[in-house]
Amino acid sequence: MRQIAILTGVLLVTCTTAQAQVVDTSKGPIEFVGLEQWSPERIQKELGYKTPDSLHYCAGELKKRLGFPDASVFTFQSESGRYYKVITVVEPQHTHRVQYADTPTGNLGAPATWAPVLAAARLNYGQDFTFELRQYASAALRGTSVDKTSSWMPTLATLRSDEDAAAALKLLAGDQDRVQRMAAAAVLVNFPARDDAWQSLVRALRDREDMVIAAAMHALEGLATHRARRVDWEPVAADLRHLLNGTSLFATRIVMRVLLNTQVPSRLAPLLVGRDGGHILLAYVKASRVEDRTLAHDLLVALSGQDYGDDAQRWRQWIASLPQ
Repeated sequence: MRQIAILTGVLLVTCTTAQAQVVDTSKGPIEFVGLEQWSPERIQKELGYKTPDSLHYCAGELKKRLGFPDASVFTFQSESGRYYKVITVVEPQHTHRVQYADTPTGNLGAPATWAPVLAAARLNYGQDFTFELRQYASAALRGTSVDKTSSWMPTLATLRSDEDAAAALKLLAGDQDRVQRMAAAAVLVNFPARDDAWQSLVRALRDREDMVIAAAMHALEGLATHRARRVDWEPVAADLRHLLNGTSLFATRIVMRVLLNTQVPSRLAPLLVGRDGGHILLAYVKASRVEDRTLAHDLLVALSGQDYGDDAQRWRQWIASLPQ
C-alpha cells in the first residue's frame, strides 16, 4: 500500500518508554512501532541504506522488499517545523493477523445522480478526491457551507435520500469498481444517524484498494470528530478485531479514535481483542510518541475498566484472561 496521508500537528514526544525504538536522523527522529525480531539497523541494512540519514521509507518498500505483511508510514510536524516519522509494521511471523477482505465481484451500478462524485473519484486515481472528502466531511457535518466551486461537493451534499443510503451501503460492500466504492464511502458521510453507515465504513477499512480505505478513513474521521454518538459495533466486531490486530495499519489511529469517541462498551472486549487479539494496541501502548501511546492506552482502559498504564505485559495478561 502506498503512503496514504501525511498528517501535521503539534508534536509531543517522550523517550521514557523503554520499548520504543527511535532513530535520530538529521531530518528528524524515526520511530518504529511493532518491531520484535527485527531492528531498525537490520531494516536499514536489508534495504541497502548506508546511514539512517539516507533512509527513504514507504510502506510498499517495507512490504515488497522485506516481506512485512502490513506497514504504514506517517510523518508528523512539530510547531518548530521539525519532522517526526512513525513507521508501524506487522512482522512476517504475524502474517495471520493481517486479514484484508476479498475484493467484491458485483457489477451494481451507481445512481445517475452520483455522476459528478464518480467523475471526481475516478480522476488521478482518486487521490485529490480522498483529501477533498476530508474537507467535505468537516464542513457538511458541522453544518457549514461546502465548497461551491467544487465540481462534486455540491452534488454530494444533495445525496441524502433513503435511496442514496441504500445504494451506498450496497455499492461499498459489493461493487467490483473501486471508484464506485470510493463514491459510496463519500455518500455515507451524509448519514451520521445511521449505525449501518458507520459499520459499512469500518468494513471498508479492510478493502484491498488503498484509495477506498482512504475514503472510508476520512469519512469516519469526520463522523467521529463532528457527529460522535454511541454506535452499535457488534455487527462489525470481527472487522474491528482484524483492524486492532494488525490489518490496515494506515487506519489504526482512526479506528482507535472512532471507538473512543463512540464510547465502545467494555462488553465487546472479548470480540474486539480476545483470542490473542489487540496486537497493534499492545504495540502502540509502548510507543514513544505521546499521542499514539495515549490513544492505545485510553482504548484499552475503555475496553477493560482497568488501568495498567503503558505496561504491555499486564495488558497482554488481561487480554489472555478474556472469555473465549
